[in-house]
Amino acid sequence: MNLSFTYKTLLLFPAMLLLLGGCIREDRSDCGMRLWVLFDAPMYELPSGEHRIGHIDVFAFDGHGRYVRAWITGVYDYHAGQPYEIPVDLEPGTYTFVAWTNTGTEYRFAPAIGELIPGVTTLSELKTYLHGPADRRFEAEIPDLHYGRLEGAVADRSRKTEYTLYLIPDTYRINLRVKGLEEIGEAFAISLSDNNGLFNFLNRVIGEKIKDQHLRQGTVQQGNVRVSFRSLSLTDDHAIENIGHPGNADRSPTLRIIHRTDGAEIFSGDLVKIIRGAYSKSGQTVDFDKTYLFDIIFSFDAEMNLTVTVNGWSYSPNPVEL
Repeated sequence: MNLSFTYKTLLLFPAMLLLLGGCIREDRSDCGMRLWVLFDAPMYELPSGEHRIGHIDVFAFDGHGRYVRAWITGVYDYHAGQPYEIPVDLEPGTYTFVAWTNTGTEYRFAPAIGELIPGVTTLSELKTYLHGPADRRFEAEIPDLHYGRLEGAVADRSRKTEYTLYLIPDTYRINLRVKGLEEIGEAFAISLSDNNGLFNFLNRVIGEKIKDQHLRQGTVQQGNVRVSFRSLSLTDDHAIENIGHPGNADRSPTLRIIHRTDGAEIFSGDLVKIIRGAYSKSGQTVDFDKTYLFDIIFSFDAEMNLTVTVNGWSYSPNPVEL
């Protein structure tokens, strides 16, 4: 028996296993971390043709929550059902990734990306906010916003690791049809107000004192007034996880209908209470983390009594329920 040959073979075998379990340095495609961003649209009840993603901003933070770097992608057409790959090349370590979409004009970061200092700026310092006029009155529609977070991703250049960062919507479509106003007038102003224009990087709304007011003008046509809003996060429980942040207890998205001629208020109520009321009175439970389209019908009778229908579920609310 050739002991020398056997000894060399035993030494070589573990080395071959290490080589096969690791990555080949000459072929970098087999090494390090691969990060995918995915918006799985079929998971949600979304309006047709909406939730376009013009670009994605992805931020990396180290194991201590300190900023490392950011990537800005191009257009992401998620309708093809494919994830978007981010070209990650990071030092070995454990990372948290945060992603936002469609930022730049209406949605901005504080501090801005160019002001972030690697190793100094922390995840807890960063905010995303809706930029707008000083009086916070928005007559144009805001873009869609999406958020994603991935924690505990390990970068190891000796082996290949793959992770998927899932995006969730932060915007809703509210379609409102009002019936029974033709006896009162022809022109109405309808507004949706909420203090939901500022988020931290855990996707929690930070309530502000001044509410954003989204305005629409409507006229009676064939007995109906129709308007549509795109709204940011409607509830404080809309987040990837509840981390103990209480949010703002005064949050109440307010829907108002005003007569444009004399300024008389026809209706004012909490939009979330209206939606939940229509569902619960019909024995249903609304899931704001999966339903992002609400078709709402207000039907006033001759005495201005109101019947509300939300996504097919109807009820007649008492004033205290609004």
